[in-house]
Amino acid sequence: MKCKELTRRFAPAAVACGAGVAAILPAAARGFPYGNDLPHHYRMSLAFYDSIRAGNLYPGLIASTNGGFGDFSPRLYPPLVYYLLAAGRGVAGDWYAGSFLVFSLLSAAGCLGIYFWARAFLAPRHAALAGALYAFVPFRLDDFYQGSYFGQYAAGAVLPFAFAFVERVCRRGTRRDVAGLAASFALLCLTHLPLTVIGSLSLLVYALLRLPHGARLTAALRLAGGVLLGLLCSSFYWATMLAERSWVRIGFEQPGRWADYSRNFLFQREVYPETVWVLFVNVVAVATFAMFLPALALARRWREVGPKSEVKALAALLLLSTFFATPLSRPVWAVLPSLQQTQFPWRWLAVASMAGPPLVAASVPVWAEQLKGYGRALSLAVACVMLALVASASSFVVTQADYYSRAEFDAKLVTLPDSATLSDWLPAWAKTVPPKADAPLRIPQRTFTIRTWEPERRAFRVAAGQAVEARVRAFYYPRWVAVDERGGILPTRPDEDGALLVSLPAEEVSVELNFREPRLAKLSGAASAAGWVLLFALCVSGRRREPPSAV
Repeated sequence: MKCKELTRRFAPAAVACGAGVAAILPAAARGFPYGNDLPHHYRMSLAFYDSIRAGNLYPGLIASTNGGFGDFSPRLYPPLVYYLLAAGRGVAGDWYAGSFLVFSLLSAAGCLGIYFWARAFLAPRHAALAGALYAFVPFRLDDFYQGSYFGQYAAGAVLPFAFAFVERVCRRGTRRDVAGLAASFALLCLTHLPLTVIGSLSLLVYALLRLPHGARLTAALRLAGGVLLGLLCSSFYWATMLAERSWVRIGFEQPGRWADYSRNFLFQREVYPETVWVLFVNVVAVATFAMFLPALALARRWREVGPKSEVKALAALLLLSTFFATPLSRPVWAVLPSLQQTQFPWRWLAVASMAGPPLVAASVPVWAEQLKGYGRALSLAVACVMLALVASASSFVVTQADYYSRAEFDAKLVTLPDSATLSDWLPAWAKTVPPKADAPLRIPQRTFTIRTWEPERRAFRVAAGQAVEARVRAFYYPRWVAVDERGGILPTRPDEDGALLVSLPAEEVSVELNFREPRLAKLSGAASAAGWVLLFALCVSGRRREPPSAV
């Protein structure tokens, strides 16, 4: 393949990816942005990194947090972001550089996903514009620069690919398209639960609008097959999450007022002290929608566009996401518990942020035709106004962020391993975090020797004495299993504050305490592995049998 042909083929995608990297450059120059969620995400990332280095690819708990009592957030929170950050740490050699590497790649991937989606119905240069615009959408920048919403930011890099493959399944329905939908949906499930729910509803609406005439049932079955395969590939995570969510407070308790969906709508009349940040999100929303104003030019040709057109499907997504983000949708939220668990209606702006850039890019030919008779100077002036609109809409999110220098960032990470987590991640039987204990083990009226003290395996020997309970510096969890040297199971229970108690016999005993994964975890892990093998087989067989396509 000649150099010119390679350039023509890949240059638009490179432009989109380059814009994604450029969106992260201000942070590289000023420092790493600090948001409220940053401690939680790096607490998890540190645990994943240490666990992987120790040979455990999927940690069952974080043992060091809460003063050594630990927490069980890895069992409920999707793991993909933490694998990426751990990989970045391994490649770059430190967390600071590794984090910039990961988020540059995520930003570029999101732009590439928008390009890939828009390329199905737009010219390459216009699809590249859509991808580049996505990098600077204020709401997308806010995830990285203001809130440290790392899971949501990563999901914003995956969901565009899911939309793209839904489009391709409806257009072509090849095996590789179905496999692509499965892979993107699996990664979405492994990235961010609220955006998985929101994205699933949005994908359903988009698919219904894009089903082809004459082949609706076939396309619908292929779409369903892709989603089911994606669920199979991600089952190693969600099977455990669904089985154990009631054991952690976030899974069964009513959320605090700060996470109450009814207090987190955009542009609501009431302002609550617990959700005062919604005022800032309102500003971000206004800036986001202002960035999409050029797309209004498409309204002039609305009647000329077919009812099943991509433009109308994108407009429907934009309107749908706006509806669910505002109080207009309050009656719908009230009857859908799964939607309420996404907590923040303003999260629907993520879908609006994806639908808007392709609409703006689709309006470029309309603007070009309207300005055709007015000369190059006016066309250039209009282009400059549009660029200024993009810059002004996104710049305040970047300039108002708090930044950590490398030294401040590294110092912050040092404090995280034994720090307190959010109360949402405490086990259901723990009212508060117990006072920090000086010793990892306390056994009244008995002498003991600690042999091993690892995150998921502890062993100690206790001298003979009165039958008592050993208090372990760890939260009780049903997956902790205590056995003696003969293999007998020792009873365990939670203390009043949630700490783990192990019943000891009067005679001398060696105790081994293991955090054991259930059979469900092994079965779901095997099912996930089989799903990825099937997905790979679809890609390979599809590549051999299907003709090449321009999109």
